[in-house]
Amino acid sequence: MLCSDQGFFAAGDPQFLIAVRDLEARHSNTSWWAHVALQTEWDLAGTGAQLGVTGYGWGHPEFVMLSTDGNTIIQGSQGQVWTDIVCLREAHRIQSFRETGVKLAKDKSIPEETRDAVDRWLNATSPE
Repeated sequence: MLCSDQGFFAAGDPQFLIAVRDLEARHSNTSWWAHVALQTEWDLAGTGAQLGVTGYGWGHPEFVMLSTDGNTIIQGSQGQVWTDIVCLREAHRIQSFRETGVKLAKDKSIPEETRDAVDRWLNATSPE
């Protein structure tokens, strides 16, 4: 409901991008975007987290999802007491996000594919 209500995807077309961690490098922050479609049997915080794809054990989610148009970001993480879900619409309008994007796109310690993706996002969106 959150996803369709916030424009993350259309009710009849539940496609989005999800950051998937490199399961071979457990202690790495390396991830890649997978283009997926939500299925009714998905369990992001349970089975997905237990398998290490969307978290760090059953009930301990840690994931980032991006709408296919790049306008909406959803992040899930296990907080002190609750599972925190944050939905950010029109991130391209937030100056600090754009400034961070510019820094990331220039940072040679960031993988080239990531820098290229950030650069594409900056060029495809306008702060207005």
